[in-house]
Amino acid sequence: MRNAALLDPRDLRRMEIQSRSGVDGAPCILWTGALDGGGYAMTKRNGRSSKVHRLMYESIRGEIPSGLVLDHLCRVRHCVNPAHLEAVSNAENVRRGSNTKLTMADAMAIRDEFAQPNSRTKTAIAAAYGVSRTAVRLLLAGETWVAE
Repeated sequence: MRNAALLDPRDLRRMEIQSRSGVDGAPCILWTGALDGGGYAMTKRNGRSSKVHRLMYESIRGEIPSGLVLDHLCRVRHCVNPAHLEAVSNAENVRRGSNTKLTMADAMAIRDEFAQPNSRTKTAIAAAYGVSRTAVRLLLAGETWVAE
């Protein structure tokens, strides 16, 4: 259910549009109010702390589907621009995280290469992608980078 009243008008004073381009040319809308320990924008609603990016998403796009989390496509945790948010599985959100070295396309390419009769070794593939041999082994075993 869409509810434009999720944010108090006072909350709007805690947002500023960042001058640089963000996702698809849309600028980040940065929260200048309180942040939690992880750097996410926070506000009080009815005596409870709430994450502002979730409120913004729900105000514009509706409820976050059950079992999904919001991914900041711009990688800026205190950005509250709904255009920069995508509902994804937690696994996908972790995959997209700033510490992830591989992409799903990389994972598919590694699987395709390893399926060939004269493929490089796991160690050589790991070195080429800048990951550990264990990361390649887990990927090939289907324990990581599983398409959803």
